[in-house]
Amino acid sequence: MVRPEAISTIVLAFVAATGLAQSVTPEQASPKEIIEDFCRIDAEGVRLTPDGWAKAAAWFARPSPPPRELQFEVFEGNVFVGDAAVKGDTAEVGVEYLELGQVDSALRFKLAMPDGAVKTRAFYRLVLAAPRGRSVGGNGTGVTGPPEWKIEGSEPQPLVTVSTALRYLTQMRGETRDPRATKNADRSIAALKRIGRARCAPPPAPRTP
Repeated sequence: MVRPEAISTIVLAFVAATGLAQSVTPEQASPKEIIEDFCRIDAEGVRLTPDGWAKAAAWFARPSPPPRELQFEVFEGNVFVGDAAVKGDTAEVGVEYLELGQVDSALRFKLAMPDGAVKTRAFYRLVLAAPRGRSVGGNGTGVTGPPEWKIEGSEPQPLVTVSTALRYLTQMRGETRDPRATKNADRSIAALKRIGRARCAPPPAPRTP
């Protein structure tokens, strides 16, 4: 089993590769823009390291610490983000994606369904919150700056692309000294590559009568 705290040697390199610094600023962004940007950085694997998980906390009203045993979902294609339903200082945004499966803390990949991907829908609830790091005025009224939309509730499992999952598994395989984790990573990498080849394969030629 590979724990997140055991991978500090690859944290900086992995987070740098995700381009977290290019994300939009949550301040004054719409609920839909917040979810679109969060899904993008999540797909790139930002939350696959403790350091990246901490940086992604900016998207949440009550961020949680990194899990002791990291698991994440793998999807194909794109995450489609719906329009926000806004009611006062709360909003709800739905997303839809094709889930291929999950990778657990021992680097094992398990298909969501034996015969293919599963169309999955999820909903994010957002709330308007005071800007983090800004204090209430001296007279106790208001804050300096507009409120920001934040994701409310517990943080979901990371949701990453196939290429991100392959990059993570390859890096972890090179770092771990556990032979079982190495074997699991080899099998998971092979399975994800087979899925990629199957998705890219041309359709069979029509039979001639």
